[in-house]
Amino acid sequence: MTTEPLLVSLGALVIAFTGDLPALAPDSLLGQFLCSEGTPEVFVRVRRTDCLPVPDDAGALYAAKGFVMYRRGTRRFACKKDMNRPDGRIYAVLCYDEATADHMTLFYHTGRMRLDVESLLSCIMLETVLLRHGRCILHASFLSYEGKGIVFTAPSGTGKSTQAALWHDCRGAEIINGDKALLRWDGDRLLACGLPLCGSSGICRNKTVPLDAVVVLAQSKENSAEILQGVQAVKAVLPQIYTQPGEADSVSDALNFSVNLARNVPVWRLRCLPDETAVTCLEEALKKEK
Repeated sequence: MTTEPLLVSLGALVIAFTGDLPALAPDSLLGQFLCSEGTPEVFVRVRRTDCLPVPDDAGALYAAKGFVMYRRGTRRFACKKDMNRPDGRIYAVLCYDEATADHMTLFYHTGRMRLDVESLLSCIMLETVLLRHGRCILHASFLSYEGKGIVFTAPSGTGKSTQAALWHDCRGAEIINGDKALLRWDGDRLLACGLPLCGSSGICRNKTVPLDAVVVLAQSKENSAEILQGVQAVKAVLPQIYTQPGEADSVSDALNFSVNLARNVPVWRLRCLPDETAVTCLEEALKKEK
């Protein structure tokens, strides 16, 4: 454990962590995202405890798998539950006031969880925090090619990692993150940024590039690429933006983000084979569009 404050910059949003923090391993992904300068906009105090502050006088506001949200007046209590146990006991509680949601306290039970970087970010409802600040996490394989970003998005098992690996092997593209991309606006330009969460891919780099294309994948027996327009583009992208189930504001923010994305960045539907011919098909379509 360390009591030294941590400043973390995610898509240029600085989050200040203080309190009972996990020591960073030498190979921690979060190490790439630490910063020594910048004005924090989000503050998280972390506290170890054997007695979690779970309200016993309020009903659940909403619940999802492994999660339940309570409210007492204007106070929120976001509770993480252990789904591997029959009793589904709570092991961490995030507390904040609705009027000052960027000032949070995270309580975690010393005997019920081992706090590490991944669980720390998961317990602060990171997807909601980022959406509140005009950013989002997209479920995608994210690469940089000729200085611009391409993200391959689709439900798990569709072939995002395969297509990213093909661009790396066949065109020398750099894979920035194998599972997620953090998207943020810089004026009217959309940027794709690295994130210290990358699923099982293990590929994570702290790099930011202008986003050139969002590619929604579909498996097929032949290759074809088409630009999706309007509602089609929004409907393809929105389900791949991480939101907190039950949070109406989070879902609304994600919808607004996807609408703005569809207006400013080409959203492609790529029906493809898992080989280099898919790379050629998309490459030619991107060049033609420019």
